[in-house]
Amino acid sequence: MTKVNFHKRLRLDTSTLRQRLSGPLRPVFVAPDDPLPSLPSQAQAPYHPIVCLTSSHRVHGAENSEGNYIQGAGDDSEGWSQGLTPALFWRHKDTLMSAIDTELPQFIASFCASAQTDWHSQRTAATLITPTSLIYIGSLGSIHSETWDAVVCCSCTKPFSGLQQTGFQSANTASQPKVLHFPIPQGKLGSRALRTRLHLIHPFLQPIFQSTISEPAAKPLKILFTCPTGVDIAIGTALVALCLFFDDDGNVMNFSARADKDTEVWPDRETLGAGAMVDKTLIRRRMAWITTARSDARPSRETLQAVNTCLIGR
Repeated sequence: MTKVNFHKRLRLDTSTLRQRLSGPLRPVFVAPDDPLPSLPSQAQAPYHPIVCLTSSHRVHGAENSEGNYIQGAGDDSEGWSQGLTPALFWRHKDTLMSAIDTELPQFIASFCASAQTDWHSQRTAATLITPTSLIYIGSLGSIHSETWDAVVCCSCTKPFSGLQQTGFQSANTASQPKVLHFPIPQGKLGSRALRTRLHLIHPFLQPIFQSTISEPAAKPLKILFTCPTGVDIAIGTALVALCLFFDDDGNVMNFSARADKDTEVWPDRETLGAGAMVDKTLIRRRMAWITTARSDARPSRETLQAVNTCLIGR
């Protein structure tokens, strides 16, 4: 399969992308031993350069490559970044770049601890995942930014004890939202623990979606998927929901009312009445929705493996 055909199968909204881009995208790879490339100004460049930084050193002629092969691409940053994210790096760039090597771990730990406090206390806006009209992804601060009908939260701490004081309630009723809480940590341990809980998303959301089909609400539902950062584990939980309940147009599928009542048993795909099996192509399409709407999404390999195991390996 060619790369063009591969991207066609994702069914991305390329018409909107063409309107925003004045030229083709061109990747430029930079390894630790390489100088920064000299690139033309944005006004003069006939292309848009995408600078791809790798933490590995250049290896010549490795793995049967005809040219130069760059081992790795720094995609497993959770293994060496000590919790530092791109947003935190740019926020504290001057401090980090002026620090000596032995000071970096202490600075990074301090920045990460401060950011975690911000995730819990700040009212950060969640991102609507289009083409759906009701699925949102955000950090823990998103819980208090709007009124929600349902929340799927992955966090060691349970952030719902103070909801009455914050006026957090359902958008369509005066009651509090339905909540599915996974008390799991961030990082690899949380992603691995996610494997044993993702099957609970279906029985939690199915009655909510079923009620919207049988009795459409006056206002659209708002369902939030959240974790401390809003860019890793929350992406995995939302991805499962998008694969199971939505068609390619972003509409909730009119699945059969014949549902599996046992929350410990993952229902067959036939129960959803979708007519199509969940495969890697479908997962990539739904993941493309997320990355298009939320550019900072960076689910770890373990989170994506948990999703694949849940949807394909069951």
